[in-house]
Amino acid sequence: SARSEMGMTASGSRLYIFGGNVAGGAGNDLHEYDIASGGWTDLSSPRSGRPAAARFAMGMAASGSKLYIFGGHFDGILKDDLHEYDVASGKWTELSMRSSGTTPSPRWWTGMVASDS
Repeated sequence: SARSEMGMTASGSRLYIFGGNVAGGAGNDLHEYDIASGGWTDLSSPRSGRPAAARFAMGMAASGSKLYIFGGHFDGILKDDLHEYDVASGKWTELSMRSSGTTPSPRWWTGMVASDS
């Protein structure tokens, strides 16, 4: 569906789109686009775990078969949570960022990048 302010990242020959500002509010749907075949796959029903909550203007990055989502905004609230989606297993996991060090403050329109090397 039409949207703005969604998260988007690439891994190999696939693009991933998460959430965004959709008609009626923010979304938390996840879609995969296969560049080689030109086909879309709806990944919104995970095989396990709880998907990241609806949001827009979040950071999103991929590393191997894992996608990461941080922050964003919805309903007047800035988010500071970090989520991982494993494309291979179809599992969502909320990652704890409170184990050591200073946790980043809530933010939106944040950039995010991952490197496999």
